[in-house]
Amino acid sequence: MEFDNNTPASDEQRRLAEAKKITIQTVHTDIQPDDLPDTEIATRHVLEPAIPNVSTDVEQNTTPIAPSAGVLKRETTPP
Repeated sequence: MEFDNNTPASDEQRRLAEAKKITIQTVHTDIQPDDLPDTEIATRHVLEPAIPNVSTDVEQNTTPIAPSAGVLKRETTPP
């Protein structure tokens, strides 16, 4: 098993494992890589407030489904 030889990794091996080795080019031309480095993007996510989804982030205070008028007007008889 791979855990039988449990040797600690050196700092250089860790840096090599974390380093980006290839850049993937997208098929679609409208997709672009981020201009900022990953560390700056992560820092902004931690420090800045959340970005709202304006079109879908709504607070609903009413019932989503209302009963029809016929159901409301129908008189119920005891069984």
